[in-house]
Amino acid sequence: MHRHRLAVVSPQHRLDIRDVMGATDAKARSLIGFWRRMHGTTCKLAALALKYVECSADRAAVQRYVWEVCEWQQGNSATWTFVCWLIDGQGMWLRSFASKEDAQHFFEQSPEVVMRPRDGVADDVAQGARHRRAS
Repeated sequence: MHRHRLAVVSPQHRLDIRDVMGATDAKARSLIGFWRRMHGTTCKLAALALKYVECSADRAAVQRYVWEVCEWQQGNSATWTFVCWLIDGQGMWLRSFASKEDAQHFFEQSPEVVMRPRDGVADDVAQGARHRRAS
């Protein structure tokens, strides 16, 4: 089972996490604050597309996520990155792509494909949790 709400960037509108999710509880409010810092003063991420996703695997409790395609500035270069922000957990996980098109293609896939466990995901989630607690 899965549901989602989608927002994509337009020339007249800069994306904000509230375009796809509301501050419905403490976990959502915490993520909204963290996301805004990451897109403002901390990392200056530039969001291209956002999607709120609810999904569950094997009859487990429904988990909430915000998926994002962004340009992640790293020194003098930028990387197109897919970010899975965890609402009901701590942190996020990342996946870098060679092009904006590749990142968008991954973003547009079903939760069954995107949320499939991969090597290195646990490290990214732990890294994101450390950043979230520190901010």
